[in-house]
Amino acid sequence: RKKEKKDKKNKKEKKDKKDKKEKQEKHRSEKPRVNIGPDDYFSKNPEFCVWLAESRGKKFGDLSESDAKKYFEKFVEKYNNGELSSKIYSGISSNEIDPSLRSSHKWKFAKKLNSLESDSMRDRVFSDSNNTSLLGNPRSAAMSKLEALEKQQEERQQEFEANKYKQKVEARRQKEVLEELAPRPDPGSFAARMEKRAQKGSHCRERPDSPEMRDSDLMGDSSFDSVKARLKRQQQWRDAKKEAKETEQQQKLAAYQEKEKAKMMEFRKMMGLPLE
Repeated sequence: RKKEKKDKKNKKEKKDKKDKKEKQEKHRSEKPRVNIGPDDYFSKNPEFCVWLAESRGKKFGDLSESDAKKYFEKFVEKYNNGELSSKIYSGISSNEIDPSLRSSHKWKFAKKLNSLESDSMRDRVFSDSNNTSLLGNPRSAAMSKLEALEKQQEERQQEFEANKYKQKVEARRQKEVLEELAPRPDPGSFAARMEKRAQKGSHCRERPDSPEMRDSDLMGDSSFDSVKARLKRQQQWRDAKKEAKETEQQQKLAAYQEKEKAKMMEFRKMMGLPLE
């Protein structure tokens, strides 16, 4: 009897090994043409959820991120070896998965939604996992983002140039108005030399600790020559102020462009794009 029991046990073990081997051979015949890797964590999420539930008795939503990644490594190994069922290699869409396979947790806000709204929301959440076109070509997404940043920078530059042009046009118009009210003397004439000498003397008399113009310098007396001198000083003061403002804007623009350039270089380096 002991011998019979032993023979039966051996036959059963051989049969189990044979069945297991046949099953593995069948799966190997369905081995995928293209292997997968860690980067397919999202694109193969539906198949991964089914494998977790059927082979490990686990639900994807109940696992921590680290545990899910560990199980996915095992899933990748078996997938590439052709050890999984044919439906895994045929592909599974998110709509075909029973929601209970993903998580045993039920969100509170889902109780307020009807079944149709809940299904629609789940499909939207898991639709990204099947968007293989974007995941399969991350460089195209990176280039699109880079083009958007470059376009934004170009628009800011154009806006700055437009404002600068408007300021120049306004300054030219004010200058023409002043020329009509108080025309400047011809260069080299006696009036021009006297005006230049008066400006030089006024500059020498100006106190270094008083940057603001005095009321007398701005208003002057009531004679025609003093009005001309006053208008000219006012124009010179405006020109100096405008020039200082433009210089400050140019410095800010240069600093901003350097900062944006550094960001672009860092972004290209991070995304593996060629550095210009």
